Amino acid sequence: MRVLPFLLLSVAFVSLASAQEGLFVREHNITVREHNITYSLGMESFYVEERMLFEKPGDPFTFEGELYFIRGDAEDVEVTGYPYKVSQTSPRKIILEFMISTGQKKRVSLKYRRSDLITEKDGVFVYRGLALGDYPWTVNTAKIEFIAPEGYQFGRYSPDTGYFKGGDKDSIIFRLSLLENASAIFSGFPVEIEYADYKSLTRREIELSEMQIATAEFEVGLGNITLEKLASEGGNASLYQSTYAIALAALKDARINYRKALSYKKNGRYYEAYSSARAAGRLARLAIDEARKLRAAEAKISASRDRVVIEAQPPESEEAPSEEKRTDAQDEYPYIPIFILAALLIMGMLFLLFRRPEREDTKGPGIHRLSLKKRHTHGFEKEIERIKKRKDLASQIRELMRQRKSLEEELENVRKSLAAGKITEKEYTMKRNNLLRDMGKLDTEMGSLEAELEKIKKGGK
Repeated sequence: MRVLPFLLLSVAFVSLASAQEGLFVREHNITVREHNITYSLGMESFYVEERMLFEKPGDPFTFEGELYFIRGDAEDVEVTGYPYKVSQTSPRKIILEFMISTGQKKRVSLKYRRSDLITEKDGVFVYRGLALGDYPWTVNTAKIEFIAPEGYQFGRYSPDTGYFKGGDKDSIIFRLSLLENASAIFSGFPVEIEYADYKSLTRREIELSEMQIATAEFEVGLGNITLEKLASEGGNASLYQSTYAIALAALKDARINYRKALSYKKNGRYYEAYSSARAAGRLARLAIDEARKLRAAEAKISASRDRVVIEAQPPESEEAPSEEKRTDAQDEYPYIPIFILAALLIMGMLFLLFRRPEREDTKGPGIHRLSLKKRHTHGFEKEIERIKKRKDLASQIRELMRQRKSLEEELENVRKSLAAGKITEKEYTMKRNNLLRDMGKLDTEMGSLEAELEKIKKGGK
């Protein structure tokens, strides 16, 4: 007859909410002396083994009812120790038909597979979730171990209280106790762990950072030339000194991190090598961006100067009246041409009647004035020709810069394709070499045009 009250309690227990269940379980003095969990991580899912030692130290004498564990999208569930069932709802509930009396110790083990707490980006996997759940009973001690897939290593993880088993970076262990980690015991233990094949990723990142540093060196070199050019033309180069300084400092830091990556790789510290190589790549891209700002500024200044020169030219409408205007004047005053012609004929006749014979002098003032006029006209036409040529050269240079920028964007897309695994290293090398060769041709052509433009600016032909 003493079993009847506990059967009634078990029926009430099933209908209560989780908070009520927690209160109910704690009132019956159910605790877990040890809770050991092993997470075997994978690329698409992870396998979990949980081993718990339940005990009941005090009154009431017996607890009988259902205990359940919420386990996300758990599949392939196996339980030893008690009869169980698994709900088909989301999240899954593993429900145990549980019974324990005062002074007893009961062992329970759970095994299942999950995939809902893993994400991946650029070859790096992340486990993020509660490694120890929020339970309606008290856990005295817990040991949580994460095992990386074969050939993989752990990278960044939190909290930082974990330690590597045996010094190897393929297993991390966290230990908790009620005395030292009360908040984690009662409210759950959140963990975030990164893992990857850092050995392979290190090779990829070192190669990418090496190419980015080479590009940065080229761009920073051009930025220095641009800075000197702005100074030689009388521009305010000090405005761009800070931009160049940032680019140069970023390039130096990229080289330092690149050397660190090589050193870490040599010593088998692949995560550190990977991190340093990625830092080198980021710094190299910063140097490239800052150096290109200088070239963009120089191109803008050059375009502004060309625009000022073009605007200074006399408009075509001032050189000669349009045909339409002449036609309108003739329609309004039809007799003007006749009067002008008659006046010219009369003046010519008077000149022939009254002119005095003069000695021919090829060096007279009339001839001299004509010569000056011809020279003045020739000089003006020459200046117009120089302005037009400068405008044409500037236009060609801008077009070449546009083509080069397009090639740079294509090279960046090729690098991203390699990083994403869309193309092989052999395909990447071939495409990269072709793009760099085309960029070199454009740079040579731009250099020649810039030299010619500079010569014209200084007064050359």
